[in-house]
Amino acid sequence: MVIRPKRQGASGNLRRYLAVSLLALSAPSIVGCGGSKPVGQPSATQSADRDIPADQRPILTDGQVTLAEYQAAFASWEKCVQDGGGHIRVDSRDPITGVILFSVGGRLGTATQPRNDSPEARCYHQYFDLVEDAYTNSPAVLQEEDSQAMENYLSHDRPCLIANGIDAPRDVAPGSAQFGQLISRSAELSKLGKCPSP
Repeated sequence: MVIRPKRQGASGNLRRYLAVSLLALSAPSIVGCGGSKPVGQPSATQSADRDIPADQRPILTDGQVTLAEYQAAFASWEKCVQDGGGHIRVDSRDPITGVILFSVGGRLGTATQPRNDSPEARCYHQYFDLVEDAYTNSPAVLQEEDSQAMENYLSHDRPCLIANGIDAPRDVAPGSAQFGQLISRSAELSKLGKCPSP
């Protein structure tokens, strides 16, 4: 099962649009969504229903999560999983934001309902889940992902839609419902081989 970093807010169900055409063609993913919150702080729901794990607390207490802290937390999760006999596959690392797309063999649960039935899930909630949430929802990361999403839309999705007679405005906001619908339609057309080659 493919697991991707979470995006909160209105566009959470479409989890960012990094290589969004590929997202629509991939296996089902577990995607988190919820209200927005300050960088580095768990949402009110998370902190009310679950204490911040001791291994994540030092990273989250100063109100921000740096790339180095995010990477260190991921490495701790990965080591814990390996020590427990599990496996994480790193699918990609964004060269600008450092956001890691990864896959594991089972379900991880959520911050408010963590699973504990595999090394991947147990270690995820011990070392990485809240740090991941805080980092991937930071303003700098979200802004960069919106920029990448727009670049991908203009270079691939919009030309595909126009070539298939579908109105695709140049100015559409990444994260909006309209943007998500256009991206989904482009992905469907790509699967059918109806998009022009770049």
